[in-house]
Order: sequence, then C-alpha cells, then structure tokens
Amino acid sequence: MELQQILHDASQPDPTWEIARACVQKHLSIPSTLPRLIKSGWEAQMSQADFLKLVGGCRLNAGCLLAAAQIMSDGRKPSIQHVTSALNSLGMGYSGVVIAVNVVTRLFLKSKPPPLWKSLLKDMMSSIEIGYILGSKIPNFGSAGGALMGFADFLGQIILCIDSPKTLKEWRFQMSRAGKLGRKVEVEFFGCEPYQVAAVAVQSLGFGVPTAVGTALGLGRLNPQYLELGPSIDCWKAAILWIEALRRGRDYPPDAAMRDFFSEIAPLKDPQKKNLTLGVLYTEVAKVRSNGSDWTWHLPLPSYDATQDAWDLG
Repeated sequence: MELQQILHDASQPDPTWEIARACVQKHLSIPSTLPRLIKSGWEAQMSQADFLKLVGGCRLNAGCLLAAAQIMSDGRKPSIQHVTSALNSLGMGYSGVVIAVNVVTRLFLKSKPPPLWKSLLKDMMSSIEIGYILGSKIPNFGSAGGALMGFADFLGQIILCIDSPKTLKEWRFQMSRAGKLGRKVEVEFFGCEPYQVAAVAVQSLGFGVPTAVGTALGLGRLNPQYLELGPSIDCWKAAILWIEALRRGRDYPPDAAMRDFFSEIAPLKDPQKKNLTLGVLYTEVAKVRSNGSDWTWHLPLPSYDATQDAWDLG
C-alpha cells in the first residue's frame, strides 16, 4: 500500500510524495536482496542460518555487526563464527538496523559530502543511541525499534544531502535558527518535506509499511483526520517524539497521548512518586547528550579521522 493512500486523501494527489519517492529511488542504490534480508529479520520470518546466507549474498560489510556487538576482529573478512556470535548478541531485528545504517552511511560517504558530513553523522549516531536506550526500557517495543526511529530522523536528511548538499546545508542552518520550518518553506527547499523522504526510505529498506507510516506521522507531526491507525503504527510515532524530546533535553513529549503511550516510561500522576525506569532512562540519555555517542560501527573505518583520510573527505 502506498504511504500517500494511508496518510492523505487519494482523491487529491500530492506531487511532493512522488518527488520524495523519486529522490529515494535515485540515491538509495542498494542490492535487491537487502530489503528482503531486513524485512525477514525484522519480522522474524527467517532462520539465523538463512539470514547469514543472505548477508553473504548481499555482499554486505558484515564487520559492522561485529563492531556493533563489540566483538574484536583482526580486520580481515569476518568469520562465520564471529558473525554468528554478533547475530546472537544483537538479534536479527537490530542487526537489520545496523546493516541499514551502515549501507546508507557508505552511500553518503561515496557521494563526497561537504564538511558537514561529520557533524551530521555524529548527530545521527547520538539519536540512534538515545533511541536504543529508549527501546531498551520498553520490552514490547525493543532497542531495535528505538534505534530505527533514531535513525529515521536523519535518514531523510542524508538522502537529501546526497541529492543537493548546498540545499541541505542551508536547510540545517535555517533549522538551527528557527527550530522548525513550515511545509511551504521545506517544499521550496526540496520539492518535498524531509519526513516524506525518510518514510519512503524506511519502507524501501524493508522495514514495512506500518513502520514507514509511523515514521511519517512522527517526523511530519501528522494527525490524519477520521482515521484510527492503531497501536502498531502509533508506537513508531510515539518513539520518534520521545527521542526528539530526550535529544533536546526535555523530560517527555508535549503531547499527552504520546507521553503516556509507553506505560513503562510514562510519568506517574502522583508527584510524590517517581517512575524508577524513567529515572534510569534520563541518566543514561544524559551521558549521550553530554558527550555524544562514541559508537562508530556505522563507519567503514574505526574512527571519523581514519575515514576522513581514507575516503578523502573534507
């Protein structure tokens, strides 16, 4: 099903969705088996053995899984035993997120991005780590879901930067000044809105329509009229709004329904009582906000400086 059919009145075509789709199709050049790999792992439809075979068939950098699982490697081609250990540690759902982030990062670096590439990727990894921490406190949602929604906010930006680096640079500058730009301004920048690119890319990578719709709802601040989408979609919107609030140093999203969506981290009504899980979440997120994420598994080399030198980046 098309995202536009779910989110907008199909009788009133919105050309910005077609522009977003064309942008993703042009720049998200991935092996045809990758969405199948991610979808099967994400939906737990594949055995670990078959997942391993597809990883090899996609010619992916399996070393990113070892790095994410903090398994030491000598730098050579990862062994089956090491990759299996990484999958056992990460789970297939989170492994799919790690692979998607790694693939998109490599496409971004191959485009020879402007100097903002480093700050953009560092911001992205902080968002992913905050999402991971958030998801770890919500068992039915999980770290993989949180990490994916942390990634989604920057996925659209990265693809738009590949498409037009100067435009993305100016957009980020305007965003830093205003905090938020309206639809008319963003369409003038890109021909569409960044949330549309992110949602289309999430679906194209293999994470499914409900996840893509939730991505659009959260990043686009959409509230479709006369349409009850249900918790399987609303959870993605809630996660995005929680991650954004935490990144900005806020205690929770301003929307009361989204604030209370996840019972594990919902603030208690009684001001004399404290949600201990929420307190742990704040403590862990504060470390990321203060120091930034030190995760580098998305990079082709162990550090930003090594990647910059080897890839001849500005």
